[in-house]
Amino acid sequence: MEDNSKTVGFIFAAVSIFFFGSFALPLKSKKVQATGVDPVVFQIYYSISVFVTSWLALAFIPHGEWHFSWWAVVGAAMWVPASVLSIFAIQFMGLSIAQGLWSGVTIIVAFIWGATYLREQVDSWGLTILALACILVGILGISRCELKYFLFAVKTGYTPITEETPLSNTVELSSTRPSPSGKNFTAGFICAVGLGLLNGTLLIPASKANVKFQQLSTIEQGLAYVPSFGIGALPITLIVAALYFGLLKRTKPKFYLKETAIP
Repeated sequence: MEDNSKTVGFIFAAVSIFFFGSFALPLKSKKVQATGVDPVVFQIYYSISVFVTSWLALAFIPHGEWHFSWWAVVGAAMWVPASVLSIFAIQFMGLSIAQGLWSGVTIIVAFIWGATYLREQVDSWGLTILALACILVGILGISRCELKYFLFAVKTGYTPITEETPLSNTVELSSTRPSPSGKNFTAGFICAVGLGLLNGTLLIPASKANVKFQQLSTIEQGLAYVPSFGIGALPITLIVAALYFGLLKRTKPKFYLKETAIP
């Protein structure tokens, strides 16, 4: 039974990797990039989508049994700023670099929480430490490459070739990234690491909420968590947006509905 549970876990992990690795692709759309839409506006669209689709989870729970959980709202309160940070990190560093950084940090932080706070079993500490060390080396390597990217751009006055720039073309400043500078690298790095810290902690509220759903199977417990998460995500996003545009930006948000909300 335990082997089957691990197999199912690996399958869901693989599916999650696909979606977590692809969720930012709409942000890289030429139509979206051409608008210069603010990351917080894009987050509003994210949260609306999460709120609407979260109710689909009830279809997979016997008799639609569900109870509201404040722990899910706590999880949503962590996810909203994490998601906003992901958009800023992508704008500052590009999708591949930023996602490589925050994914590595997420894995390390999630492992620490699981091994210490949740007391989850570790079959081989030696292999685990080796794997985490490889991830850490990868993070440092990605950071070093990105720093060299920015230093080269600042020194030469050119923007290095990006994924969107054909090799045969003259290198021009990409509209998907700010002008290269040490400040942009630092800002992107902070956003990516901050996102990794939040992402790695995100499932702690879910583990707390599962206590309320003990009558359900493991998979059903996860599904029962989703509607409360969606309920929390939307109002929290609207509060963050109100504070961001009202106090920080002091301007009205531009939604570019046709270009950003509709594929």
